[in-house]
Amino acid sequence: MNAADHYLTRYLEAKDLDQYNALLRYTFQVTEEELTATGWKDDEIKQSKFPVLERADVLGCFDGDTLVSQFAVYPLKMNIYDTVYHVGFVTSVCTYPEYTGQGIMKKLMIQGLTRMYEEGKTFALLYPYSIPLYHHLGWEIVSNKISFNIKDRQIPTKVQAPGYVRRVAWDNTDFHELHSHFASVTHGCLFRNNLAWEEYWRWESDDIMAAVYYTAEEKPLGYVIYYIENEVFQIKEMIADGRLQPNQKLPTEQELCQAFSVGRTTVREALMGLTALGLVRRDKHNSYVTDAVEHPLQEFYLHLIMDNYDIAQLYEARLMLEGSVIRLACRRAAPEQIRRLEELTEQMQTDNIEAYVKADVEYHNEIMRAANNQVTYEMYQVIRFLLKKAQMQIAKNEQTRTTSCAQHRRIIEAVKERNEELASKLMTEHIRTMDQFRIQSEQETT
Repeated sequence: MNAADHYLTRYLEAKDLDQYNALLRYTFQVTEEELTATGWKDDEIKQSKFPVLERADVLGCFDGDTLVSQFAVYPLKMNIYDTVYHVGFVTSVCTYPEYTGQGIMKKLMIQGLTRMYEEGKTFALLYPYSIPLYHHLGWEIVSNKISFNIKDRQIPTKVQAPGYVRRVAWDNTDFHELHSHFASVTHGCLFRNNLAWEEYWRWESDDIMAAVYYTAEEKPLGYVIYYIENEVFQIKEMIADGRLQPNQKLPTEQELCQAFSVGRTTVREALMGLTALGLVRRDKHNSYVTDAVEHPLQEFYLHLIMDNYDIAQLYEARLMLEGSVIRLACRRAAPEQIRRLEELTEQMQTDNIEAYVKADVEYHNEIMRAANNQVTYEMYQVIRFLLKKAQMQIAKNEQTRTTSCAQHRRIIEAVKERNEELASKLMTEHIRTMDQFRIQSEQETT
Protein backbone atom coordinates (compact mmCIF):
# COMPACT_ATOMS: atom_id res chain seq x y z
CA MET A 1 0.00 0.00 0.00
CA ASN A 2 1.24 3.48 -0.86
CA ALA A 3 2.12 5.61 2.17
CA ALA A 4 -0.34 8.27 0.98
CA ASP A 5 -3.20 5.78 1.29
CA HIS A 6 -2.88 5.86 5.08
CA TYR A 7 -4.24 9.41 5.15
CA LEU A 8 -7.76 10.73 4.62
CA THR A 9 -8.41 12.93 1.58
CA ARG A 10 -11.48 15.16 1.25
CA TYR A 11 -12.51 18.53 -0.09
CA LEU A 12 -12.08 21.41 2.33
CA GLU A 13 -15.05 23.22 3.86
CA ALA A 14 -15.53 26.53 5.66
CA LYS A 15 -14.61 24.89 8.96
CA ASP A 16 -11.13 24.18 7.56
CA LEU A 17 -10.31 27.85 6.91
CA ASP A 18 -7.87 28.21 9.84
CA GLN A 19 -5.83 25.15 8.82
CA TYR A 20 -5.96 26.11 5.12
CA ASN A 21 -4.57 29.55 5.90
CA ALA A 22 -1.95 28.22 8.32
CA LEU A 23 -0.58 25.76 5.73
CA LEU A 24 -0.39 28.53 3.12
CA ARG A 25 1.38 30.87 5.55
CA TYR A 26 3.93 28.22 6.51
CA THR A 27 4.65 26.92 3.00
CA PHE A 28 5.04 30.30 1.35
CA GLN A 29 6.76 31.83 4.40
CA VAL A 30 4.40 34.77 4.79
CA THR A 31 5.78 36.74 7.73
CA GLU A 32 4.19 39.38 9.91
CA GLU A 33 6.64 41.86 8.41
CA GLU A 34 5.35 41.10 4.91
CA LEU A 35 1.75 41.42 6.06
CA THR A 36 2.53 44.83 7.53
CA ALA A 37 4.38 45.94 4.39
CA THR A 38 1.40 45.08 2.17
CA GLY A 39 -1.18 46.54 4.53
CA TRP A 40 -2.80 43.25 5.62
CA LYS A 41 -3.59 41.91 9.05
CA ASP A 42 -3.50 38.18 9.70
CA ASP A 43 -7.23 37.89 10.26
CA GLU A 44 -7.93 39.92 7.10
CA ILE A 45 -5.79 37.56 5.02
CA LYS A 46 -7.58 34.57 6.48
CA GLN A 47 -11.05 35.95 5.76
CA SER A 48 -10.05 37.01 2.25
CA LYS A 49 -9.26 33.37 1.51
CA PHE A 50 -12.77 32.24 2.46
CA PRO A 51 -14.22 32.88 -1.06
CA VAL A 52 -11.50 30.59 -2.47
CA LEU A 53 -12.87 27.72 -0.40
CA GLU A 54 -16.33 28.56 -1.71
CA ARG A 55 -15.44 28.84 -5.43
CA ALA A 56 -12.50 26.47 -5.82
CA ASP A 57 -12.18 22.70 -5.43
CA VAL A 58 -9.64 22.53 -2.58
CA LEU A 59 -8.61 18.94 -1.95
CA GLY A 60 -6.87 18.29 1.36
CA CYS A 61 -4.99 15.40 2.94
CA PHE A 62 -5.48 14.87 6.68
CA ASP A 63 -3.41 13.04 9.27
CA GLY A 64 -6.20 12.50 11.75
CA ASP A 65 -7.77 15.96 12.13
CA THR A 66 -4.65 17.81 10.97
CA LEU A 67 -4.45 19.20 7.42
CA VAL A 68 -0.99 18.29 6.05
CA SER A 69 -1.27 18.88 2.30
CA GLN A 70 -3.64 20.63 -0.14
CA PHE A 71 -4.26 21.15 -3.85
CA ALA A 72 -6.75 23.68 -5.22
CA VAL A 73 -8.32 24.07 -8.68
CA TYR A 74 -9.89 27.47 -9.23
CA PRO A 75 -12.40 27.91 -12.13
CA LEU A 76 -11.49 30.52 -14.73
CA LYS A 77 -11.88 31.10 -18.47
CA MET A 78 -9.20 31.49 -21.11
CA ASN A 79 -9.04 32.63 -24.73
CA ILE A 80 -7.29 30.03 -26.87
CA TYR A 81 -7.21 30.98 -30.54
CA ASP A 82 -10.45 32.98 -30.21
CA THR A 83 -12.33 30.19 -28.45
CA VAL A 84 -13.16 30.66 -24.76
CA TYR A 85 -12.49 27.55 -22.67
CA HIS A 86 -13.30 26.71 -19.08
CA VAL A 87 -9.96 26.05 -17.38
CA GLY A 88 -8.72 25.08 -13.96
CA PHE A 89 -6.13 27.35 -12.36
CA VAL A 90 -4.10 25.29 -9.92
CA THR A 91 -3.11 27.09 -6.74
CA SER A 92 -2.46 26.55 -3.01
CA VAL A 93 -0.22 23.53 -3.76
CA CYS A 94 1.60 22.90 -0.49
CA THR A 95 2.63 20.21 2.00
CA TYR A 96 4.25 20.35 5.43
CA PRO A 97 7.89 19.22 5.06
CA GLU A 98 7.59 16.21 7.36
CA TYR A 99 4.93 14.74 5.03
CA THR A 100 6.83 15.16 1.75
CA GLY A 101 8.19 12.18 -0.19
CA GLN A 102 5.17 9.97 0.57
CA GLY A 103 3.30 10.45 -2.70
CA ILE A 104 0.63 12.62 -1.06
CA MET A 105 0.75 15.50 -3.51
CA LYS A 106 0.79 13.18 -6.53
CA LYS A 107 -2.37 11.53 -5.19
CA LEU A 108 -4.07 14.90 -4.62
CA MET A 109 -3.03 16.13 -8.05
CA ILE A 110 -4.42 13.07 -9.88
CA GLN A 111 -7.68 13.22 -7.93
CA GLY A 112 -8.03 16.99 -8.39
CA LEU A 113 -7.26 16.96 -12.12
CA THR A 114 -9.60 14.03 -12.69
CA ARG A 115 -12.46 15.97 -11.12
CA MET A 116 -11.49 19.03 -13.16
CA TYR A 117 -11.71 16.98 -16.35
CA GLU A 118 -15.10 15.52 -15.37
CA GLU A 119 -16.42 19.06 -14.84
CA GLY A 120 -15.46 20.08 -18.37
CA LYS A 121 -12.41 22.20 -17.57
CA THR A 122 -10.28 21.67 -20.66
CA PHE A 123 -6.89 22.88 -19.46
CA ALA A 124 -5.05 23.09 -16.14
CA LEU A 125 -2.71 26.02 -15.55
CA LEU A 126 -0.30 26.98 -12.79
CA TYR A 127 2.77 29.06 -11.95
CA PRO A 128 5.41 26.45 -10.98
CA TYR A 129 7.91 27.08 -8.22
CA SER A 130 10.03 24.31 -9.75
CA ILE A 131 9.85 23.73 -13.51
CA PRO A 132 11.75 20.37 -13.43
CA LEU A 133 9.41 18.99 -10.76
CA TYR A 134 6.23 19.82 -12.65
CA HIS A 135 7.75 18.75 -15.96
CA HIS A 136 8.41 15.36 -14.38
CA LEU A 137 4.72 15.18 -13.44
CA GLY A 138 3.62 15.79 -17.04
CA TRP A 139 3.23 19.57 -17.18
CA GLU A 140 4.57 21.67 -20.06
CA ILE A 141 5.63 25.31 -20.36
CA VAL A 142 3.16 27.43 -22.38
CA SER A 143 4.57 30.89 -21.66
CA ASN A 144 7.58 32.66 -20.20
CA LYS A 145 7.95 35.77 -18.10
CA ILE A 146 10.53 38.18 -19.50
CA SER A 147 11.73 41.30 -17.70
CA PHE A 148 13.22 44.31 -19.48
CA ASN A 149 15.35 47.08 -18.02
CA ILE A 150 15.09 50.32 -20.02
CA LYS A 151 17.14 53.45 -19.38
CA ASP A 152 15.28 56.74 -19.45
CA ARG A 153 17.27 57.91 -22.46
CA GLN A 154 15.95 54.91 -24.41
CA ILE A 155 12.38 56.08 -24.04
CA PRO A 156 11.11 58.02 -27.07
CA THR A 157 10.79 61.75 -26.62
CA LYS A 158 7.44 63.01 -25.45
CA VAL A 159 4.81 63.20 -28.17
CA GLN A 160 1.47 64.94 -28.19
CA ALA A 161 -1.52 62.63 -27.93
CA PRO A 162 -5.20 63.48 -27.59
CA GLY A 163 -6.89 62.54 -24.36
CA TYR A 164 -5.52 62.12 -20.86
CA VAL A 165 -4.41 59.63 -18.19
CA ARG A 166 -6.22 59.12 -14.88
CA ARG A 167 -5.19 57.04 -11.85
CA VAL A 168 -8.03 54.73 -10.81
CA ALA A 169 -8.95 52.35 -7.98
CA TRP A 170 -8.29 48.64 -8.45
CA ASP A 171 -12.03 47.91 -8.80
CA ASN A 172 -12.65 50.63 -11.42
CA THR A 173 -15.16 49.45 -14.05
CA ASP A 174 -13.30 50.94 -17.05
CA PHE A 175 -10.11 49.28 -15.88
CA HIS A 176 -11.72 45.82 -15.58
CA GLU A 177 -13.63 46.11 -18.87
CA LEU A 178 -10.41 46.99 -20.69
CA HIS A 179 -8.87 43.76 -19.48
CA SER A 180 -12.01 41.77 -20.39
CA HIS A 181 -11.93 43.16 -23.92
CA PHE A 182 -8.19 42.49 -24.18
CA ALA A 183 -8.75 38.89 -23.05
CA SER A 184 -11.56 38.41 -25.57
CA VAL A 185 -9.23 39.20 -28.50
CA THR A 186 -5.89 37.89 -27.20
CA HIS A 187 -4.79 34.27 -27.50
CA GLY A 188 -3.58 32.80 -24.20
CA CYS A 189 -5.16 35.46 -21.98
CA LEU A 190 -7.15 34.58 -18.86
CA PHE A 191 -10.39 36.35 -18.02
CA ARG A 192 -10.35 37.77 -14.50
CA ASN A 193 -13.44 37.77 -12.33
CA ASN A 194 -13.66 39.82 -9.12
CA LEU A 195 -12.02 37.15 -6.98
CA ALA A 196 -9.18 36.75 -9.50
CA TRP A 197 -8.55 40.49 -9.32
CA GLU A 198 -8.47 40.30 -5.53
CA GLU A 199 -5.89 37.53 -5.73
CA TYR A 200 -3.94 39.61 -8.26
CA TRP A 201 -3.64 42.53 -5.81
CA ARG A 202 -3.28 40.53 -2.59
CA TRP A 203 0.44 40.81 -1.96
CA GLU A 204 1.01 44.14 -3.62
CA SER A 205 1.98 47.12 -1.50
CA ASP A 206 -0.22 50.15 -1.09
CA ASP A 207 2.13 52.04 -3.42
CA ILE A 208 1.11 50.12 -6.53
CA MET A 209 -1.12 52.14 -8.86
CA ALA A 210 -3.37 51.62 -11.87
CA ALA A 211 -3.76 54.34 -14.50
CA VAL A 212 -6.14 54.37 -17.48
CA TYR A 213 -5.68 56.26 -20.76
CA TYR A 214 -8.82 57.97 -22.08
CA THR A 215 -9.32 59.51 -25.50
CA ALA A 216 -10.61 63.03 -25.90
CA GLU A 217 -14.06 61.39 -26.32
CA GLU A 218 -13.76 59.80 -22.83
CA LYS A 219 -13.20 56.28 -24.20
CA PRO A 220 -10.74 54.11 -22.22
CA LEU A 221 -8.14 52.59 -24.55
CA GLY A 222 -5.40 51.20 -22.30
CA TYR A 223 -3.98 50.92 -18.81
CA VAL A 224 -0.73 50.51 -16.91
CA ILE A 225 -0.17 48.99 -13.45
CA TYR A 226 2.97 50.37 -11.88
CA TYR A 227 4.89 51.32 -8.75
CA ILE A 228 8.00 53.35 -8.00
CA GLU A 229 10.73 51.73 -5.94
CA ASN A 230 14.16 53.23 -5.27
CA GLU A 231 13.48 55.87 -7.94
CA VAL A 232 12.82 53.17 -10.55
CA PHE A 233 9.51 53.13 -12.41
CA GLN A 234 8.36 49.49 -12.31
CA ILE A 235 5.66 48.38 -14.78
CA LYS A 236 3.81 45.28 -13.61
CA GLU A 237 1.30 45.13 -16.45
CA MET A 238 0.43 47.29 -19.44
CA ILE A 239 -2.10 46.73 -22.22
CA ALA A 240 -3.47 48.74 -25.11
CA ASP A 241 -6.96 48.13 -26.35
CA GLY A 242 -5.87 48.24 -29.95
CA ARG A 243 -9.35 49.02 -31.20
CA LEU A 244 -9.49 50.50 -34.65
CA GLN A 245 -11.19 53.84 -35.02
CA PRO A 246 -14.68 54.23 -36.54
CA ASN A 247 -14.70 54.28 -40.35
CA GLN A 248 -11.13 52.97 -40.49
CA LYS A 249 -10.63 50.44 -43.29
CA LEU A 250 -9.71 46.90 -42.28
CA PRO A 251 -6.89 44.96 -43.97
CA THR A 252 -7.85 42.83 -46.97
CA GLU A 253 -8.98 39.22 -46.52
CA GLN A 254 -5.60 38.02 -47.79
CA GLU A 255 -3.77 40.25 -45.31
CA LEU A 256 -5.97 39.03 -42.45
CA CYS A 257 -5.31 35.41 -43.45
CA GLN A 258 -1.55 36.02 -43.30
CA ALA A 259 -1.72 37.96 -40.05
CA PHE A 260 -3.69 35.29 -38.16
CA SER A 261 -2.45 32.19 -40.05
CA VAL A 262 -5.98 31.06 -40.97
CA GLY A 263 -7.82 30.25 -44.16
CA ARG A 264 -9.99 32.62 -46.15
CA THR A 265 -13.17 30.81 -45.07
CA THR A 266 -12.36 31.51 -41.41
CA VAL A 267 -11.74 35.19 -42.15
CA ARG A 268 -14.96 35.53 -44.12
CA GLU A 269 -17.00 33.89 -41.35
CA ALA A 270 -15.41 36.22 -38.79
CA LEU A 271 -16.22 39.27 -40.90
CA MET A 272 -19.80 38.05 -41.35
CA GLY A 273 -20.17 37.68 -37.58
CA LEU A 274 -18.70 41.13 -36.93
CA THR A 275 -21.00 42.60 -39.56
CA ALA A 276 -24.02 40.94 -37.99
CA LEU A 277 -23.07 42.42 -34.62
CA GLY A 278 -22.80 45.86 -36.15
CA LEU A 279 -19.08 46.08 -35.46
CA VAL A 280 -18.05 46.06 -39.13
CA ARG A 281 -19.73 47.37 -42.29
CA ARG A 282 -18.86 46.06 -45.73
CA ASP A 283 -19.19 47.10 -49.33
CA LYS A 284 -18.26 45.22 -52.50
CA HIS A 285 -14.52 45.74 -52.02
CA ASN A 286 -13.68 46.71 -48.43
CA SER A 287 -14.61 46.31 -44.76
CA TYR A 288 -14.75 49.22 -42.32
CA VAL A 289 -14.93 49.60 -38.54
CA THR A 290 -18.13 50.98 -37.07
CA ASP A 291 -18.46 52.62 -33.67
CA ALA A 292 -18.05 49.32 -31.85
CA VAL A 293 -17.93 50.88 -28.40
CA GLU A 294 -21.50 52.07 -28.75
CA HIS A 295 -22.94 48.78 -30.00
CA PRO A 296 -25.10 47.21 -27.25
CA LEU A 297 -24.53 43.59 -28.30
CA GLN A 298 -20.79 43.92 -27.65
CA GLU A 299 -21.42 44.21 -23.91
CA PHE A 300 -23.99 41.42 -24.13
CA TYR A 301 -21.47 39.13 -25.80
CA LEU A 302 -18.74 39.88 -23.25
CA HIS A 303 -21.14 39.14 -20.41
CA LEU A 304 -21.93 35.76 -21.96
CA ILE A 305 -18.24 34.95 -22.12
CA MET A 306 -17.53 36.02 -18.55
CA ASP A 307 -20.54 34.32 -16.96
CA ASN A 308 -20.63 30.59 -16.37
CA TYR A 309 -23.44 29.95 -18.85
CA ASP A 310 -24.67 26.41 -19.48
CA ILE A 311 -24.67 25.43 -23.16
CA ALA A 312 -28.15 23.99 -22.56
CA GLN A 313 -29.30 27.54 -21.81
CA LEU A 314 -28.02 28.68 -25.21
CA TYR A 315 -30.12 25.97 -26.86
CA GLU A 316 -33.11 27.11 -24.80
CA ALA A 317 -32.54 30.69 -25.99
CA ARG A 318 -32.21 29.50 -29.58
CA LEU A 319 -35.41 27.48 -29.22
CA MET A 320 -37.39 30.48 -28.00
CA LEU A 321 -35.90 32.83 -30.59
CA GLU A 322 -36.15 30.68 -33.72
CA GLY A 323 -39.46 29.11 -32.72
CA SER A 324 -40.98 32.60 -32.78
CA VAL A 325 -39.01 34.20 -35.62
CA ILE A 326 -40.03 31.44 -38.05
CA ARG A 327 -43.59 32.82 -37.79
CA LEU A 328 -42.38 36.16 -39.15
CA ALA A 329 -40.50 34.36 -41.91
CA CYS A 330 -43.74 32.64 -42.95
CA ARG A 331 -45.38 36.04 -43.37
CA ARG A 332 -42.48 37.93 -44.95
CA ALA A 333 -40.28 35.49 -46.89
CA ALA A 334 -39.86 36.49 -50.52
CA PRO A 335 -39.96 33.80 -53.25
CA GLU A 336 -36.23 34.16 -53.90
CA GLN A 337 -35.52 33.60 -50.18
CA ILE A 338 -37.54 30.38 -50.22
CA ARG A 339 -35.61 29.22 -53.30
CA ARG A 340 -32.37 30.02 -51.46
CA LEU A 341 -33.49 27.86 -48.51
CA GLU A 342 -34.14 24.98 -50.90
CA GLU A 343 -30.67 25.39 -52.45
CA LEU A 344 -29.01 25.39 -49.02
CA THR A 345 -30.86 22.22 -48.01
CA GLU A 346 -29.47 20.50 -51.13
CA GLN A 347 -25.97 21.74 -50.24
CA MET A 348 -26.31 20.20 -46.77
CA GLN A 349 -26.58 16.71 -48.30
CA THR A 350 -22.84 16.08 -48.29
CA ASP A 351 -20.28 14.05 -46.35
CA ASN A 352 -18.06 17.13 -46.10
CA ILE A 353 -18.67 18.27 -42.51
CA GLU A 354 -17.43 21.84 -43.02
CA ALA A 355 -19.62 22.25 -46.12
CA TYR A 356 -22.60 20.85 -44.24
CA VAL A 357 -22.11 23.21 -41.29
CA LYS A 358 -21.62 26.20 -43.60
CA ALA A 359 -24.88 25.45 -45.43
CA ASP A 360 -26.71 24.78 -42.16
CA VAL A 361 -25.61 28.10 -40.65
CA GLU A 362 -26.56 29.99 -43.80
CA TYR A 363 -29.97 28.24 -43.87
CA HIS A 364 -30.88 29.56 -40.44
CA ASN A 365 -29.38 32.95 -41.25
CA GLU A 366 -31.63 33.11 -44.33
CA ILE A 367 -34.69 32.40 -42.18
CA MET A 368 -33.62 35.21 -39.88
CA ARG A 369 -33.20 37.54 -42.84
CA ALA A 370 -36.58 36.48 -44.21
CA ALA A 371 -38.19 37.57 -40.93
CA ASN A 372 -36.88 41.06 -41.71
CA ASN A 373 -36.12 41.99 -38.10
CA GLN A 374 -32.59 43.25 -37.54
CA VAL A 375 -32.75 43.00 -33.74
CA THR A 376 -33.57 39.29 -33.69
CA TYR A 377 -31.02 38.68 -36.46
CA GLU A 378 -28.18 40.21 -34.41
CA MET A 379 -29.22 38.39 -31.24
CA TYR A 380 -29.21 35.14 -33.18
CA GLN A 381 -25.67 35.74 -34.46
CA VAL A 382 -24.33 35.91 -30.91
CA ILE A 383 -26.07 32.67 -29.91
CA ARG A 384 -24.96 30.77 -33.00
CA PHE A 385 -21.36 31.98 -32.60
CA LEU A 386 -21.24 30.58 -29.06
CA LEU A 387 -22.76 27.29 -30.28
CA LYS A 388 -20.32 26.87 -33.18
CA LYS A 389 -18.07 24.38 -31.39
CA ALA A 390 -21.01 22.19 -30.35
CA GLN A 391 -22.45 22.29 -33.85
CA MET A 392 -19.18 21.13 -35.43
CA GLN A 393 -19.06 18.26 -32.95
CA ILE A 394 -22.55 16.90 -33.60
CA ALA A 395 -22.17 17.35 -37.37
CA LYS A 396 -19.58 14.55 -37.35
CA ASN A 397 -22.44 12.10 -36.84
CA GLU A 398 -24.02 10.96 -40.15
CA GLN A 399 -27.41 10.37 -38.48
CA THR A 400 -27.40 13.97 -37.25
CA ARG A 401 -26.83 15.29 -40.77
CA THR A 402 -29.48 13.02 -42.32
CA THR A 403 -32.10 13.92 -39.70
CA SER A 404 -31.27 17.62 -39.93
CA CYS A 405 -31.68 17.69 -43.73
CA ALA A 406 -35.06 15.97 -43.53
CA GLN A 407 -36.26 18.41 -40.88
CA HIS A 408 -35.05 21.39 -42.90
CA ARG A 409 -37.06 20.22 -45.94
CA ARG A 410 -40.26 19.98 -43.89
CA ILE A 411 -39.67 23.47 -42.45
CA ILE A 412 -39.33 24.92 -45.97
CA GLU A 413 -42.63 23.35 -47.04
CA ALA A 414 -44.38 24.94 -44.05
CA VAL A 415 -42.87 28.35 -44.89
CA LYS A 416 -43.97 28.00 -48.55
CA GLU A 417 -47.51 27.27 -47.34
CA ARG A 418 -47.32 30.28 -44.94
CA ASN A 419 -48.35 27.89 -42.15
CA GLU A 420 -47.02 29.64 -39.04
CA GLU A 421 -48.20 27.05 -36.52
CA LEU A 422 -46.70 24.12 -38.38
CA ALA A 423 -43.44 25.97 -39.14
CA SER A 424 -43.01 26.91 -35.47
CA LYS A 425 -43.74 23.32 -34.39
CA LEU A 426 -41.23 21.90 -36.89
CA MET A 427 -38.50 24.41 -35.97
CA THR A 428 -39.00 23.66 -32.27
CA GLU A 429 -38.76 19.94 -32.97
CA HIS A 430 -35.59 20.47 -35.04
CA ILE A 431 -33.74 22.45 -32.36
CA ARG A 432 -34.75 20.00 -29.62
CA THR A 433 -33.52 17.12 -31.77
CA MET A 434 -30.16 18.83 -32.35
CA ASP A 435 -29.86 19.44 -28.61
CA GLN A 436 -30.46 15.74 -27.96
CA PHE A 437 -27.74 14.86 -30.47
CA ARG A 438 -25.46 17.28 -28.59
CA ILE A 439 -26.16 15.59 -25.26
CA GLN A 440 -25.59 12.18 -26.84
CA SER A 441 -22.30 13.33 -28.33
CA GLU A 442 -21.10 14.66 -24.97
CA GLN A 443 -21.96 11.38 -23.27
CA GLU A 444 -20.05 9.40 -25.89
CA THR A 445 -16.89 11.49 -25.44
CA THR A 446 -16.82 11.24 -21.62
